[in-house]
Amino acid sequence: MKYLLLFLSVLVTTASGLEDARADVASGTSAPPVKPSTVAAGRKKSLVRNGVPRAPKGLKACERSLAWTDDIFLPLGETVRYVVNTDGLSVGTIDFKVASRGIFSGVFADEYRSLFKMDPLVSTLMAVQGQAASVVSVQSKFPLKSMNRYKLEKYQFDEEIDFTREGRGVNSERKRDGKLSTRKRSFDEGVYDFVSAFYQLRRMPRDMDGCIVVYGNQRAYTLWFHHDGQEKIQTPIGYRLADRYLLRYGSELSKLPREGTVWIGADDLRLPYRGEFRGRHLVDARVHLYEPGGEK
Repeated sequence: MKYLLLFLSVLVTTASGLEDARADVASGTSAPPVKPSTVAAGRKKSLVRNGVPRAPKGLKACERSLAWTDDIFLPLGETVRYVVNTDGLSVGTIDFKVASRGIFSGVFADEYRSLFKMDPLVSTLMAVQGQAASVVSVQSKFPLKSMNRYKLEKYQFDEEIDFTREGRGVNSERKRDGKLSTRKRSFDEGVYDFVSAFYQLRRMPRDMDGCIVVYGNQRAYTLWFHHDGQEKIQTPIGYRLADRYLLRYGSELSKLPREGTVWIGADDLRLPYRGEFRGRHLVDARVHLYEPGGEK
């Protein structure tokens, strides 16, 4: 059970992100230090670069990100819940919610929140808790600020990220049990955090064939999507037609990419129905509840 993969923030990248956190726990360190004192730390620093993030071997770097095309209206209170299974075992649920809308630092913005809850039986075997939030510009759709907080076994991780220049500038402060690590990055293309990436997928071209970059855990993740046709998949209200996308992804510190499949509803709502991620373990998340919310 100690290698259990869980969704922490968004359906697409958490499995990889939590493994990165587990690696930090195993090594007893946080993110790579600014001035590495070991050969291993120096190697990690050499893999981190500004501009276009490095991608794992066998995965092309994301030089030009996908641009959103559908300005989907997300009502306040809209909530999507997924049931998460790992290797066939139900491990918990993850919620995504449009929490608030208003002015943030002079910008009209939405606040999205995500909360992971473990099944009671699993929580007795491994203590994991997770929550995340993202404040996103209504106009540009890029994040302005994000946070993620999670507890893995006895370790507490907290990260706050400030985004500037429509996602091209990133300033991250991450604490592991109170020990602070700061990173400042600059990218050629705008990047997303885990939560805003989930919502941005709903706005992407239906025939998308390209990449985006997600930043979290003080590293950049490259995600490539390829439209692979349509199929009807089971949902709580019956079978629904969905667009199927093949996914390949990995962080700039990963040796090899991972693969997955994402199904997004073919209707105007563009709700992600299911995500399947194949790595050391098989992580499968399926939509369980949808509450449309309503404008206040």
